Amino acid sequence: MSDRPRHPKTAADSRRRQRWAAALLALSCMLVSPPAIAAAKQKEYPFRGALYEAELVMTHQEKIGLSKGQRDEIVLALQRMQSGVIPPQLELAASGERLLKMLEPRRVDLDAALDEAAEAMRLENLVKLEHIRLLVEIKNLLTAEQQSQLDRIREGE
Repeated sequence: MSDRPRHPKTAADSRRRQRWAAALLALSCMLVSPPAIAAAKQKEYPFRGALYEAELVMTHQEKIGLSKGQRDEIVLALQRMQSGVIPPQLELAASGERLLKMLEPRRVDLDAALDEAAEAMRLENLVKLEHIRLLVEIKNLLTAEQQSQLDRIREGE
């Protein structure tokens, strides 16, 4: 084991870490704020062309010939995703508040702030994984023809 401290303690390193912690807090808060959620929905999601958002599928369900069974499975997948996402989103908001409070004093406990930022990122990843799970479940429920139809619909948008 090295005798080197876990986090460098120079003033420059401390300031750099404080800036990183503040940036992470801002990012975490933006990820759970309603305006950020609305803005994110308007942007293309990173898996465009490979996966299908529930909104796209449900909006065009008649056009693609979605069966009642498929629709029911998508609704169940959405419900599972919501039950898996809401608790970590609430925890993420609380973590962001704790981190903000930690960053307010003139001197910040670097280790505590980094630990809280790491917790916020862990929670953020849980939310993202649940979203990916939903998108993959939806794709797996669709036939190849339905996927092709959705691709054509998306190209026209």
